[in-house]
Amino acid sequence: MRALKRKAFSTLSIYNKIANLIHQKDRRMKVLLINPPKKNTVWVGIPEIFEKGIYLFPPLSLMYIKTFLQQNLTHKVDILDGVKEDLNYINFERRIKIFQPEVVGITALTHNLIDVVKTAQLVKRINNNIHVCLGGPHVNAYPIQSIHLANIDSIIIGDGETAFAKLVHCLDNAGDLSKTEGMMYKYNGGVINGNPLPVYLTSLDTLPFPSRDIKRDGRYFVPATRTGLMTTMISSRGCPNRCPFCWTHKGYRSRSVKNIVDEIEECIGIGFKEIFFVDDIFNETPQRVIGISEEILKRRLKVIWGFKARINTTTFEMLKKAKQAGCYKIHYGVETGTDEGLNQLKKRITTSQVKETFHLTMKAGIESIAYFMIGCPHEKTREDILKTIDFSIKINADYSVFALFSPYPDTEIYKEGVHQGIINDNPWRKFLVHPDSSDNLTTCWEQYFSKDELLNMLKLAHRKYYLRLGYILRNIFKIHSILDLKRKVIGFISLFKLESYKYAKGKI
Repeated sequence: MRALKRKAFSTLSIYNKIANLIHQKDRRMKVLLINPPKKNTVWVGIPEIFEKGIYLFPPLSLMYIKTFLQQNLTHKVDILDGVKEDLNYINFERRIKIFQPEVVGITALTHNLIDVVKTAQLVKRINNNIHVCLGGPHVNAYPIQSIHLANIDSIIIGDGETAFAKLVHCLDNAGDLSKTEGMMYKYNGGVINGNPLPVYLTSLDTLPFPSRDIKRDGRYFVPATRTGLMTTMISSRGCPNRCPFCWTHKGYRSRSVKNIVDEIEECIGIGFKEIFFVDDIFNETPQRVIGISEEILKRRLKVIWGFKARINTTTFEMLKKAKQAGCYKIHYGVETGTDEGLNQLKKRITTSQVKETFHLTMKAGIESIAYFMIGCPHEKTREDILKTIDFSIKINADYSVFALFSPYPDTEIYKEGVHQGIINDNPWRKFLVHPDSSDNLTTCWEQYFSKDELLNMLKLAHRKYYLRLGYILRNIFKIHSILDLKRKVIGFISLFKLESYKYAKGKI
């Protein structure tokens, strides 16, 4: 699918097209946007005991679509976040019945595909006439497999705002879906029509800000969250880099500084005190971060914020300006602790650059979070993995997040593993069409280590990093609030739970 030519067009022209199509009606359709519960997820590198304690992001993609529909159509739209509410399927079904939707949009990741299919099945059991549309990263990577899934009526490929609005309008007016770009759909008992080519918006500034009327109760958080009134933002889409272990869409598009800070100002007006930017890379250039920081300072906005950054586009000037504007934490993807490993992962950085960046971040007074992968393809011996663990201690980050390397399907490393015979591709191919079980899926790089051996090394990494007396004392003196204390306690409890954690069939 990645070989297909990507289409892109101006959001503004789509606004005009939709405006010409829409006429006001008395009847309002009910549209429910769903983030499925996480009850049957496939392993993604982090033991499940950590997942709830590390992060819980608001469903930004659904929030964007909700606002777009509300501003361009007249229908009733709501979001049901099964992850945040931790709903079992009995309560999940009850919530859907209460809303009585006519159209349901479900966001899908490959690793929650079992729950996506269960959600679609549940919706159809409630009412087979409900139109079920699928979108999200999984659909972008596997459009053909997605449209063939049971109980799915249509899929959106690429950015979802305009295509989903057209879908809803056509369903309400018996319109012609074949003219909608970035969509595939079933008709006449299952005949498939449409185009699997994704459509990506080029002018992100023309999109309305995502709806943030979902309950603000402190249940959304990221590592090192300080307040209970945190939200996320995204200031760009796609990624300009080519990391072989990542499957993010590569068509990088950025919003303007004014547009980004306008949204920050809106968030502050709603009552949020903390913002985390979930861009795959926020500091695409140092000047980008400096520009955003200067605009925050110019408007005298009082907010704390953080972002995900690359090592080689971080400068001390950028860090100082971001700190002045309220930035208090930065997440860095380091991945591994040797120059050989960084080179093989195509990170385009060196261990010397990593150490210097963490030193400068500390000097600027900003907290740092380092991300590492244990069991990468270049780590052939226990000593190789120990080098990464020891390096994580040397850079002295405020927090380190350790995960086992997991070769995601549709990535360069995964395909190389299949080519070398290290990965059996058949279970994943079957899973993409019939995701009823995650058994036998390749979820770790097992060329040199078994899953049990890798899990033991993951435990060792956490012990060596977090159970140092100096580290414990440093964090005790850096507690900022009761919420911060609570998060730290949950984290340490998870560390002890990890020690007794066992490999289970289908996941670690």
